[in-house]
Amino acid sequence: MLREVGARDAAELYRQMIPERLLLKRPLDLPDPLASELDLRRHVEGILGGDGDCSGYLSFLGGGCWNHYVPEVCDVIASRSEFLTAYAGGVYSDLGRYQAIYEFQSLIGELVDMDASCIPTYDWGAAAGNAVRMASRITGRKEILV
Repeated sequence: MLREVGARDAAELYRQMIPERLLLKRPLDLPDPLASELDLRRHVEGILGGDGDCSGYLSFLGGGCWNHYVPEVCDVIASRSEFLTAYAGGVYSDLGRYQAIYEFQSLIGELVDMDASCIPTYDWGAAAGNAVRMASRITGRKEILV
């Protein structure tokens, strides 16, 4: 790969891409390798221990940045595959999910007083396609203006 970009080694590649004034001239002052994730966590917490945080100081950060409690169950639910990705599974792979979608959409239909409501789609493009197809069936028109 270095040969393809015209460099003999990584240092030469860096010299080609990074201005000389930005290159570090001394060796990095790194700590000894840490044996475990717990050791790394303790090391980083020790470094950050001198900094203030929102739990000990009044904060005016705004934009949703404040010290607030989020129950662990929220992370557990949000990381479930049916919420984490748009993939809806195969026809027979996850009937429980389809039952949950049916129940949810039935409740949405009752909530908005509609006879039908569309199931969640993969993305906005698929949602637009479904909406166009539904509008075409209702109006009988075969052309759309995008």
